[in-house]
Amino acid sequence: MMGASSNYTVQNLTQVIAIAAGGFHTVVARRDGTVWTWGRSDAGQLGTGRVQGRGSYSSVPVQVPAMTHVSAVAAGGEHTLALRRDGTVWAWGANDYGQLGRGPHTLGAKSTARPMRVLGLTDVRAIAAGRAHNVVVRRDRTVWAWGINGYGELGVEGNDSAVPVQVPGLPALAAVAAGENHSLALALDGTVWTWGLNVEEDAAEEATASPRPVAGVTDVVAVAAGKFHSLALRRDGTVGTPRAARRPCRLITSRT
Repeated sequence: MMGASSNYTVQNLTQVIAIAAGGFHTVVARRDGTVWTWGRSDAGQLGTGRVQGRGSYSSVPVQVPAMTHVSAVAAGGEHTLALRRDGTVWAWGANDYGQLGRGPHTLGAKSTARPMRVLGLTDVRAIAAGRAHNVVVRRDRTVWAWGINGYGELGVEGNDSAVPVQVPGLPALAAVAAGENHSLALALDGTVWTWGLNVEEDAAEEATASPRPVAGVTDVVAVAAGKFHSLALRRDGTVGTPRAARRPCRLITSRT
């Protein structure tokens, strides 16, 4: 029987401006632009410079070497992303589905614990990482994705991609989120668009690579994605979870 959990402060870690949680690791960016990680490191997702193998981990934050001027971070199943202030994206960790974005010749290549720049991607303003895919928004409000594409996570038909591909059919975007095998996009007009795996018994289809708006969800200011569910925060402060069959359901909370 598991004991009661308790909250605690991560020691010697201050002035944090961004945080992200992956499959079994955590990553943060500090105000000075440095990146710190802790948790499991078997695929190099901590960025320490060495892939340590199964069972290895760090229980204290370690600084990712050579990562500076970082403004945002994202964590996938076994990989990590960092967005630098110059608009470039850097990645490290597992690369079995091309999630490090190192080019077509690296699809299925080994993991790396050294941050490497995602090729052909500039002017990025927002990043998100799923289990083995990534989604980003560029400053021109277009959306790009790379990594695994078994369920249409990349928003296009085809195989996994180790290079960013543009997601077609979307309006101007403000933010993105990535679940285990699906993706979300928040448009400037407050609508939410989704694509990828769609798991529910009464769902119209199990997966789609074509981005589609979530019916009945408007005036949204933020989105988030879990393993098999999605969340949308509306401007009025309410939170909804769009069901797979596209019937958004408002969350009911009790007041004390």
